[in-house]
Amino acid sequence: MFERLAAVQLVHVPYKGSAPALTDLLGGQVQIMFDASSVAAYPCEQADRAGGDFVKRTPLLAQVPTMQEAGLAGYEVISWYALYAPAKTPPAVAQRLNAEVRKIMEQPSIAQRLHELGFQPATGTAAELGTFMREEIAKWARVIEQAKVTIE
Repeated sequence: MFERLAAVQLVHVPYKGSAPALTDLLGGQVQIMFDASSVAAYPCEQADRAGGDFVKRTPLLAQVPTMQEAGLAGYEVISWYALYAPAKTPPAVAQRLNAEVRKIMEQPSIAQRLHELGFQPATGTAAELGTFMREEIAKWARVIEQAKVTIE
């Protein structure tokens, strides 16, 4: 998606984690890094050693522009997590689990810690998650088709 929208061609360099990738970014061995968390960039931004753009505004690095603000319209890639239950879970049980997770996520200490780690917690219903997942699948199917990605 980034290559298409920015009209550039990148070479993928696989790493075994954010730390070695960040070391090579700061050392000039690679020129760009995509990471699932804003936490990886935090020490660098604080030390003015690396620049970055984010898809969504993050409270941890409020001064860093989003991709949209930096001029890359249409770029939206987010990492997300969801809690699932088995398909045959009774609706009442699933609703209760959802309500309990909401209570936990709304606790100030939990919300604060998640923000400190660069997460932007959100809760919703199973139907909202289903809609979101269908949208993500459709978006990435288009990216895969446009990029002519194949399984090797």
